[in-house]
Amino acid sequence: MSNEHIVLVVGASCGIDLALDEELAPKQNTLAIGTVRAPSAALDAVPNVKVLTLDLADEASIAQAASAIPELDALILNAGMGKRDPISATSTTDLGAYLNVNVLSSHRAVCALLPALRARKTRRIVTISSSSGSIGQQAQPGSIGLTGCYGTSKAALNMLLV
Repeated sequence: MSNEHIVLVVGASCGIDLALDEELAPKQNTLAIGTVRAPSAALDAVPNVKVLTLDLADEASIAQAASAIPELDALILNAGMGKRDPISATSTTDLGAYLNVNVLSSHRAVCALLPALRARKTRRIVTISSSSGSIGQQAQPGSIGLTGCYGTSKAALNMLLV
């Protein structure tokens, strides 16, 4: 068993997840792993980060990436899709796409990576969500339906991984 603290950041090609890998990479005794759907010059430029291909919408891709990670201390989930699109202007198909990417993909990743998490003692799962998923915030006067499918999917994610 490795003495390194092993951290997997899902969806690390840009934004918050890329910044997390940039922060983790120089830490002593830490192995930072970042996942991307497609090659990422930005992540490739970060020294000391192991890069894996992982498409959260593809169960086989998740399983393949998980097979390359025998041990894991922390799983950080932030990958997703979203924009402000009111429910009244969004199709059921679009809602399904949001739920697939923002909720079901996290479920797939957690299930596939549980053996690696169980191989270590730390076992942390961190989900980065959004205030758009807060039912209390969305229930404020004037905000009904503003976050649409994105907010719905983030509320579901919050309930799934609370």
